[in-house]
Amino acid sequence: MFLFLFSCEGQNQQTKTTNHSFTSLSYGRKVDTLCDSLITIYHDAKGNYWFGSYGHGVYRFDGKQLIQYETQDGLLSNVVVRIQEDQQGRIYLDTRDGINYFENGLLQTLSVNPIDTTWGSYASSDLWFGAAWNKNAVLRFDGKHLYRYSLPTNPVGDSILKLFPGNAWSPYDIYSLYKDRKGVLWIGTSNAGVYRFDGKHLNWLYEHQISMTPEGGSFGIRSVLEDLQGYYWFCNTKYKYSIDTVNLSFGKTLNYSKTENNLPISTKKGKRMIYFLSSLIDQDATMWFLTYEEGIWCYDGRNLSEYHIEEDNKEIKLYAIYTDKQGRVWVSTHEAGAWYFNGKKFVKFSPNEFQSDE
Repeated sequence: MFLFLFSCEGQNQQTKTTNHSFTSLSYGRKVDTLCDSLITIYHDAKGNYWFGSYGHGVYRFDGKQLIQYETQDGLLSNVVVRIQEDQQGRIYLDTRDGINYFENGLLQTLSVNPIDTTWGSYASSDLWFGAAWNKNAVLRFDGKHLYRYSLPTNPVGDSILKLFPGNAWSPYDIYSLYKDRKGVLWIGTSNAGVYRFDGKHLNWLYEHQISMTPEGGSFGIRSVLEDLQGYYWFCNTKYKYSIDTVNLSFGKTLNYSKTENNLPISTKKGKRMIYFLSSLIDQDATMWFLTYEEGIWCYDGRNLSEYHIEEDNKEIKLYAIYTDKQGRVWVSTHEAGAWYFNGKKFVKFSPNEFQSDE
């Protein structure tokens, strides 16, 4: 695949890596179960399942054994927020304190000093990271160099900074990264709306109702989803958006129109719409929306279904939804590990009972 590069100062610097080489006995450890608090799930090209956790590192399940890796094994942080894979089969872990990757069974570290650069062309194979450890920026890795892109400010974000000066958090903190069907990158922020970057134009969209709940709480842009008709869903089910991609000008706000969805939602709390943390479209073209504590909703274009995950008669708080390479839907939770959908209900993952081809 042709790699698009653009000029910037220091581009010829090689990204430094640290090689953490351990013996098979000391490198990671076999465990029987996942921890309760999970953030992300990934199914790699070799069939391994990876589970990123909050506070307990990352787990790898090869169909037989569940292996746990933590900071003592070379992880930069035991909080793993995103897992990706490049075309060579290397597994990348976006942690709270930097980026690790696995190559040939060894855990290595990408440079903590990425090259500052300007927004420009990128290749579809490039990897993007949310830079939780590098505020108000996203990172791009092209296989050789790690680049840092600072988000430009906007009136909404700047007004919040003036209201809350000196806060540890920023309205420009990265909440989500999403690539649509054309490979365009969408960057969701905590309070400053969503940015769209197509390799040429960087634009911005903000509406009060996609970042703030009706009760007045700040939700942020935690999830973006493009449906099969080309509409975009931002964090909630009230509207879908049509984006004008013809009349773009770098740094300007996006032109758009919106349509009310009118989905027949009725939650246990009587709400007629939901704010979702995570979303996807499965292999059957069904849309899935995951909420923190109001269940999982799926819509096939005609029918709307609702699922809840319970354990010991307690409804479990959820975090993210994911599909593996076999089309199976998975959920990471904050309180009860990982669960997967068996076609009728969500079942808790157990390494001793799970069959990857079931």
